[in-house]
Amino acid sequence: MTPESNSNRNRLESWKEIAAFLHRDVRTARRWEKARGLPVHRVPGGSSRVYAFQTEIDAWSKGVVELSAAADSEPASPEPPQGRLPRPGILLACLAVLLAIAVLSSLLVLKPSAPQLQHPIALTHDGRLNLALIRGGTSLFYRSIDPADMRSTLERLAEDGGEPYATILPAYGIRPLDATRDGSRVLVREDSSSDCRWPIWEVVAAGGPPHRFGDLCASAAAWSPDERKLAFTTGRDLYLASADGTGSRRLSVLPFASEDDLRWSPDGKRIRIVLQQGPVTHDVSRLWEVTADHGAAKPVLPGWSRINSDQEYSGQWTKDGHFFVFTAVHDGNPGIWAIRDNSRLFTWREPTPILLSTAPEGVSAATLSSDGSKLFAVVKHPVGGELLRFEPGTGHFGSYSQMRSLSAGQLAYSPDGKQVAYMTYPEPKLWISNVDGTNRRPLTTGTQQGALPQWSPEGRRIAYMSWKLSENGLTRIRVVSPDGRDAAEPVQWSGWQGGPQWTSDTELIFGENGPTFPIPASCSIHAFDFKTGKTTELPGTAGLWTARACPAGRYIAAQTNDNRRLILYDRRTAHVTELMRSLEGPLGDNPTWSKDGKSIYMDVPYATDPAIYRIRIADKSVQRIASLRGIQRVTAGTGLWIGLTPDGALLILREIQGSEIYAWDWVER
Repeated sequence: MTPESNSNRNRLESWKEIAAFLHRDVRTARRWEKARGLPVHRVPGGSSRVYAFQTEIDAWSKGVVELSAAADSEPASPEPPQGRLPRPGILLACLAVLLAIAVLSSLLVLKPSAPQLQHPIALTHDGRLNLALIRGGTSLFYRSIDPADMRSTLERLAEDGGEPYATILPAYGIRPLDATRDGSRVLVREDSSSDCRWPIWEVVAAGGPPHRFGDLCASAAAWSPDERKLAFTTGRDLYLASADGTGSRRLSVLPFASEDDLRWSPDGKRIRIVLQQGPVTHDVSRLWEVTADHGAAKPVLPGWSRINSDQEYSGQWTKDGHFFVFTAVHDGNPGIWAIRDNSRLFTWREPTPILLSTAPEGVSAATLSSDGSKLFAVVKHPVGGELLRFEPGTGHFGSYSQMRSLSAGQLAYSPDGKQVAYMTYPEPKLWISNVDGTNRRPLTTGTQQGALPQWSPEGRRIAYMSWKLSENGLTRIRVVSPDGRDAAEPVQWSGWQGGPQWTSDTELIFGENGPTFPIPASCSIHAFDFKTGKTTELPGTAGLWTARACPAGRYIAAQTNDNRRLILYDRRTAHVTELMRSLEGPLGDNPTWSKDGKSIYMDVPYATDPAIYRIRIADKSVQRIASLRGIQRVTAGTGLWIGLTPDGALLILREIQGSEIYAWDWVER
């Protein structure tokens, strides 16, 4: 850089620029030139224009300060005449002290206190699955699912509790998204429709049928605090529109797809939203924030969630905007958290979440009351299972009254029909009892776990698939007497042993199991002979698993290793015949023979219209028997299960997990 360019860079071209460089007004700069020798130059030629150099002013300022310091060491001089300015050093020191006092005062005044949640109380006690809680006015709105038919209703509940008022909506899957400030109208999303993926409905809280909210389709939507705007998302696009959804414009292209939670800040300047961040859709939820004017997006808590099992869900700002309250799963612990708002002056740049409450089974949808004195959230109850029996007369599944008190499945009845062995849920332990549920006693103890019990034809032994968590889940066939004694693992084959099936009192067959799915294509079906203690591979069964023997023992129903086809294997001829093929996802996990061995039942659980089918062996005909639509079945442990009662009625295990709405006092100390 040349000297000329350097001087131009340091040159101040007017009294205004000189004054700004000194952090003073123009009048003071002019006075300092006359009284203190401030180095100011004038443009030649009689012009009134002036200029100065920053380096000269810096040198002048240093000299003034040094002179002031030297003067302080000399005897005190008389006070300056009335109207003269104090020395610059003293002035700057005073200003610094005043500024420090102002900053400290601001920190003490603006730093919000730590919040607490106190005195939890349940507002609902219906045992239903309650979800997606929002507030409008002094009313709470939420989705409630009836476990009998999985039908959803929109419920309205007063903030102080009472009986809910149900509004039935025209869909199995609905979710309330937002409500007006007075609670008179509610935006509701339908999960599926022939029109679009997420059609939005408007519900009038006072009553009347719901109606479509224009032609809007969105995964999330919420009105601004002044209710003049509507923000909504579709996929990765965030839009702003008029309050009625018209005149939309794209505000931002988000880095990831959005979920169904969207909230405005109290001042209407920011929008917080949950994004499906990560390699697996719906697997990693993270909070993001978008500015409402420019659409700039950033994570709310960068680095706080470290692993995929950590989840961040939406929440709500407090009424004064000091805190944002949200639910999350952090380090494996579900809970309610709060962060201090980081948009105001003198607050921390990186807010640290404050844990307010934990819920072992899960908590969601944190929202505050209209006056800010209470916090509401949905708290999950422990998960369980309910046995359902198919009633041909009604064409529907209903509760199996004989085993109503048990959370269990995989029932195996003794040959005389007096006892039943079963697997409990969610902990996979084996028990045995009388058929009426009395005289219960365990078959597995300690860390031993088990599934798929099967009685021997003579009724003296029970074989099942067993494993220990300490052995990384390696499955072995275990045989035990009905009284729990004489337990042994007779099969010495070294691989993962699948669910056993008796073909006689002296033989078991089993397929191969494994730690991952799909099972390797090298899998096959094996037979174990109790007399010789030997295990042999059945010829022609390569690529088959999940072996189920018919009562007569000749045929074996099995599935291909990709779980897409059901195969009939003839032990006499080693011939295989395809009985059924799924075009929509995998088949179920437990093909079940009828008691007479003439038919086999198979479910197609992942189809658009899931159902159980019956295949007649004689002519290979396939008949649809029962619909599974709307039933949340248990999939944990050994997968989806179907079975039969002694009188031939279909049984399935449904997962149930009620959730109730709780209220806490919100206290800041």
